[in-house]
Amino acid sequence: MHWTSIVGLIFVTTVWGAGFSAIKIGLGYLPPFLFVGFRFLVVSMILGLVMKGRGTAFRVPRAHWREMAALVFLFYAQQGLLFVGMQHTHAGRTGVILNSQPLMTALLAHFFVSKDRLSTPKILGALIGFGGVTVVFGDRLGPLSPMALRGDLLILAAALGWAAANIITKRLEGKVAPSTIVVWCAFGSSLAFLLTSGLRHESVLKLPDARFWIAVTYLVLIATTYSFVLWNRLIQRNLPSLATSFCFLTPVASVFFGWLILEEPLTSGMLLGTVLVAAGIVLANLFGANGEGVPTRLRQERADR
Repeated sequence: MHWTSIVGLIFVTTVWGAGFSAIKIGLGYLPPFLFVGFRFLVVSMILGLVMKGRGTAFRVPRAHWREMAALVFLFYAQQGLLFVGMQHTHAGRTGVILNSQPLMTALLAHFFVSKDRLSTPKILGALIGFGGVTVVFGDRLGPLSPMALRGDLLILAAALGWAAANIITKRLEGKVAPSTIVVWCAFGSSLAFLLTSGLRHESVLKLPDARFWIAVTYLVLIATTYSFVLWNRLIQRNLPSLATSFCFLTPVASVFFGWLILEEPLTSGMLLGTVLVAAGIVLANLFGANGEGVPTRLRQERADR
């Protein structure tokens, strides 16, 4: 993986971690489906203007309509399942279960993405990274109850939807531009979320003020419009199993920024969890697509010369 991809993945996953604090602020003003519908509607409008200015095609080739429709559905389902699931389970449990997504992506990539096969380093790296996430949220998991189990299953389904979307995005490499994927996912899901909000009779909780608009500006411009396009581009340029291993940084960043912005408690397990996450990412990415380590590749390169 090129160093520019590594920097980009660290940036995106860290930005997403800070985004959870912005989401929490926004939910104090708007209910969940109205808020996320408003967020993605604005994203689609802004990104659409940028694409028009750059001459980027909005059109999806007819041969890929099915994949694009699947991505829009998965995007809506993943976000919807996440919000509904969080109403029944603890935030700590959500952080752990949702971040099983890199494990699911690696498994799906083994079967559906050429040259992205499972290897011992990838599996160990993903398990260590997931273990780090569990340590970060270890004291926040809460007791298991029938309602919590229902929420856990919904979050697990959201993680699976995210993993499936990663695979489809990779398969559209060179066929549909990353910004085109994001604009259609944002626009299509925003309409579905606003319709869901109307059916649930949601209404404004508190009149927006400067705090709300700062949070929304961050979410719309940085955490969504820019980061989602960059994420899709990085997924298309790299092996999904390796790129998604960086997602273990997101919950670590969310805890850190929750402490920094919202003054949430910072647990002693965060440091150990961060070390485990970093170790898992390094282990998974230190080895190539076929499980060849760096020394092996260097010897091969010398032999080729």
